[in-house]
Formats: sequence, structure tokens, C-alpha cells
Amino acid sequence: MHSNDKESILSPETLIRIKDLALMSRLAVEGYLTGRHKSLSKGYGGEFLQYRSYTPGDDPKYLDWKLFARQDTYQMKVFQEETQMKTAILLDASASMDYKGTQAPCTKFRYGQCIAACLAYLALKQGDQVAIITYADSVLSMASSTQANQSLSSMLAQLEQIKPNGTADHEKAWNYAQNFLKGRGMAILISDFHECENSLPKLLRTIRFGQRDTIVIQTLDQDEIKLPFMNSLKFIDSETNAEIPTEPTLIAEFFQEKVRDFIDAIKSECLTNQTDYLLANTSDNLAGALNAFL
Repeated sequence: MHSNDKESILSPETLIRIKDLALMSRLAVEGYLTGRHKSLSKGYGGEFLQYRSYTPGDDPKYLDWKLFARQDTYQMKVFQEETQMKTAILLDASASMDYKGTQAPCTKFRYGQCIAACLAYLALKQGDQVAIITYADSVLSMASSTQANQSLSSMLAQLEQIKPNGTADHEKAWNYAQNFLKGRGMAILISDFHECENSLPKLLRTIRFGQRDTIVIQTLDQDEIKLPFMNSLKFIDSETNAEIPTEPTLIAEFFQEKVRDFIDAIKSECLTNQTDYLLANTSDNLAGALNAFL
């Protein structure tokens, strides 16, 4: 498959027309993986975990020869990446995520749904367990592959029912997610992260304290980044309903500077806390999010 074809498959304009999230995720991920040479199977790299008995076909490079010399037994070194991993995907469903810009193909929340669906598909394809948690000021839903009779289709059907509303309590969502993600694993946070610059450092430290891999996917609309409007506007806070009338042409430069500062602050906290960061514009294709996961 040519790169242009992949970009078309992963474009939000294409994916948003596929109403079924399970079908969308399969088409997007399989299209993305076509032609890739990087294996999704877990290898032998990473942190040593335990031993297991040698079986024919195992790579002898990972035999513990010192143990063989002492005990005359063939034992393979098992690393963390060989064990099944759990991935928790936390999707912000607060009111601010319901924004759809003038040029955007979908709302930030729908874009986040697409990302969550694709990452869940990828995790299951790798043989991992996965949970999708949606939240606003409380947890709205949790669907996981560990629950009885939960297929990816049923998990995503549940995700489809969520409507953005209210404010976001990221810490409460994480406290809930820990019931699924005990010990090591991966946490993926999908949000615009509005109004959380002060609380994010503590949240990331808490997640990383358990040696969990963490990915922050900040989902923003192009309008929020550039403020491309020319006529007088009244800004309405989607979460508080506060109103601010203004002239965009007079504040555009100042606005863009503040947005850059906001994005840089989120990036900086992620760097400080050894967390992968991705800025996901709702007009961008989903390759960036899939690359971050792989």
C-alpha cells in the first residue's frame, strides 16, 4: 500500500464517515500496518523477570548458560515484554471535548473515540488486555477485555453511547483506572487538558510511580490553536457557560502565544515525568497516535 493510500485511510475525513467504531478501528489499523516490518509480537528486550524451561525453537541466545553450568538444566530468561501487558485508555468526555471547529471533520471527542478504538484494537492484536475508561467529573463508563463476554465490538459499542458533558476530573478517573491497571502496564490519557496545568504534574507522578509506561495525547482543534476568525465573536466556556465578547483580530497574536505556552507546559510536564507526549490536531490523520503506541 502506498503512503498516500495509508494517509487517506487514516484521515479523520475518511474515518468519521465510518459510524461503527469496531469496523473503523480494524480498517484504520490494518491499513496502517500494511507494509510495516516492525513486529507487534513481544521480544526479549527489557527488564529481566523470571526463568522458564527451554522448548524447541527458542532462541538459544537467551539460554542462561551460567545456570546450565551449575545445574545442568536449560532455562530461558523471560523479560517483562514477554508477559501479557495491560493497557488502560482514559478518554476525557467533558464538555470542552465536544468542540468542532470551522474546518474540522469531527469534534475532539469523536476524534478521541477514534484514537481510543484504534489503540484498543492494536493492544488486543498484540495479545494484551485493554480497558477503555471515559470520564468527566465522574467515571462514565469502563469496558475491558477482562470482563466476561466483552469483545472489542461490545467495548466500542459502549464507547459510542457516551456524550460529552461537564468538567474533567482526571485524578478521579485515574483512581478508578487503577482497579484495572494494578502493577506495571501502560496508561494512555486522551484529553484537551484544559484547566489542568496545575493538577497534571501530580497526576503524572502518581501514574509513573508504579513504573507504568504513560502516553499523553493532547487533542486540540485547529481553531483553538490559531484562532482564525475575523469577525466579532462571543466566546462561551463550554464547561462554565462564562461569556467573553472580543475581536479576534485584536487578540490573535496574544492568543496564539498563550496557546503555545499552554502546550509547552503540558509537554514540559510530560518530559519531566518521563511520559510520551503527542499533540493530536483533529485535522491530522491517526498515524501519529499509532506511532506513539508502537
